[in-house]
Amino acid sequence: MHRLCAAGVVLAVLGATAHAEPDEALDKRIARLIGQLGHAKHAVREAAHGELLRIGYPAAGAVQKATASSDAEVALRAQSILDTLLAHTHAILDALGRPVEGAEVRLAGSVWGDDANKPRTFLADARGHVDIPPPGGEPTRADARVSHPAYGVARITLDLPADQQKLRVPLARRTSEAGKRALRGLVIGPGGKPLAGAAVFCNEIRTPGEGLITPTRGQVALTDAKGRFAIYPVPSPRRADERGKLIPPSSTFHVRVACEADESLFPRAARLPNTGEARVQLLRPARRFGLRFEGLDGKPLTDAKTLADMTLSYQERRELGRIALPKRYVTEGEGGLLPGTYHLRAPSLRYLPLTVDANSPETLTFRLAPPVTFHGRVVHGVTGEPMKGAFVVGWAGTMHNNLAMLTDEQWRTLDRLPVRPALDDEALKPVAERYVLLAAGRTDRDGRFALTQPRAKKIYSVMAFARDFVPFKSRTYSLEVGETHRADVGTLPLYPAARVFVRPLVQVPPGRNVSVSPRWRLLTHGQPTWVDRFRKALPYQSVREYEYIHWMKVNRRQPVHVPAGVLLKLALELPYDDQWTTATVNRVLQLRQGETRELGDVGFLRALRVEVRVVGKDGKPVEGAPVRRRYDRGDAWCVAHNTDAAGLARLYVDANSTGQFRVLDWRGTLPRPANTMISFKVGKTAPATPYVARLTDEQVRVLRGIRKKRPARPKAPVVEFRY
Repeated sequence: MHRLCAAGVVLAVLGATAHAEPDEALDKRIARLIGQLGHAKHAVREAAHGELLRIGYPAAGAVQKATASSDAEVALRAQSILDTLLAHTHAILDALGRPVEGAEVRLAGSVWGDDANKPRTFLADARGHVDIPPPGGEPTRADARVSHPAYGVARITLDLPADQQKLRVPLARRTSEAGKRALRGLVIGPGGKPLAGAAVFCNEIRTPGEGLITPTRGQVALTDAKGRFAIYPVPSPRRADERGKLIPPSSTFHVRVACEADESLFPRAARLPNTGEARVQLLRPARRFGLRFEGLDGKPLTDAKTLADMTLSYQERRELGRIALPKRYVTEGEGGLLPGTYHLRAPSLRYLPLTVDANSPETLTFRLAPPVTFHGRVVHGVTGEPMKGAFVVGWAGTMHNNLAMLTDEQWRTLDRLPVRPALDDEALKPVAERYVLLAAGRTDRDGRFALTQPRAKKIYSVMAFARDFVPFKSRTYSLEVGETHRADVGTLPLYPAARVFVRPLVQVPPGRNVSVSPRWRLLTHGQPTWVDRFRKALPYQSVREYEYIHWMKVNRRQPVHVPAGVLLKLALELPYDDQWTTATVNRVLQLRQGETRELGDVGFLRALRVEVRVVGKDGKPVEGAPVRRRYDRGDAWCVAHNTDAAGLARLYVDANSTGQFRVLDWRGTLPRPANTMISFKVGKTAPATPYVARLTDEQVRVLRGIRKKRPARPKAPVVEFRY
């Protein structure tokens, strides 16, 4: 039943009482009314029934007990009242999942076939419950404005009709600890006038130490009548727990701000800390431009469907994210633009970015990326001799990139390919099933190759490979492309390879994907003389590295390339599930080129959970400090784990391991302060007490973004764009 008043407002019967009464008097009144539910006179029973509904949620506890009454009439009426009190279509919850009592939910009247300019408003009860009637037509999804003076304003999308749909808004009560860590700010227009109804989107948050918090998609806060906003994004359900329960202080919110009611105002992207009030100004471009988009025939595109599939985005500065502009910029071929860089995205086509400045012409043409030729040389890693007939491909993406899975027959077919094979050649199919190929070729007798990137495409990486050799790749983003559209990839070394077969055994939780990655652990002693050259290109050390399978298929036997002739152990990691140890096969390998070896099943043990406490000079806990872990065996630093309000960061370490914990992230080449490094050595069990790092006052100030004591912050100056 939907309780509507003439103004279209749903009465908040839950949590609202007809009269303000002391709790004791209200309790006595509720008890008296419940007793009257079994009165001999029907009129008395009906009056008590209605009065309990008007009292609302405060009566729910007593009414629920009355459902067990021995009086059948009382029990039946109590159950009917309780069903009405608890019935709701939606629940409005804050970012932490708590009810927002008194939240106002406003939807356009057009949802029910009414005048769009006459919205309907619904109020949430003490449990955050609202009862919104079904739409006038088919089931739909509708945008709703949610507001509360103690929280702020947000926009959510809800289902209609719905049954107890939980809706979390990116808001937190201002006086709560979460509310104090929300990003707050003011949005103004060109003349400094506050903008009401501007949308603030947050797509990521970086904690101190660059730890990533990914919000749930579609999080939008709105500015109020005074142009002010607050946003505390709802974290993604897959959020890693290393960030702590709350967003740490001194975190940076990556936001974009747009005034959707006035598209003449240009959207802005910004990185804003939650350490003070932010100020964002939206500007109106002073110049309008005609826009043209080159087609494959060299002429401007005119096909409406093709243009509708394209998106133009704006990047104010390189360090800021791109903002998608309204479709009309592409479909209408004109619009006002601010100075900055513009990127055009189109299905299957790649366009060059275009920069707008004071010298830009009135008509701007987006050009397709020209062909680029990548050239280089492939050599034998051990001897340095050129390798004739090695395969070289340019790819734009990977699937299951494990060339160790190629069969003898597939290699024999590949060996018959010419120097410049066609991409659709059947022999390349096993490679094309693992990589998105854009170019392919083979080396000449001097080991040289040349691959041409097709027009309007982008090769991400150039990779060399041959049978019984470890594939080697060079990413192209760091290469310099000259005026002749040529780029030198340099020398790609191929080292002899063997294969091992292994089956990683993982108990995969329902609804989860588990990523397993192989790593080579080279021994320190007894290696061949050329091993130092080989080490220089071990994975994650540069843009040039060995290309071997990134992610293995769990619970399946599969081959993995390992370098031949070197002493090593194979380790399997679960980089996104560090509560499990790295599994190292306890067998030293030194295989011949082309040899295969069965390693069998490999399981994973539970890692040990340890704590690191970070305190200041005064011994008080320091919240938000990034703590990382690295093993002495040479691994990279793990992602940052931020300390909580007690100064504790919780990390996992392998049993019987040694390494270091690092507190804070220091840029530059200066020596790292000794007090920010902690060595650890654990056995079979985790230590009973936390490791402790004590920071100086200056280090705490740096962590919190405070360089020195400053006077009261004046109003932020408004920076205008100028052509």
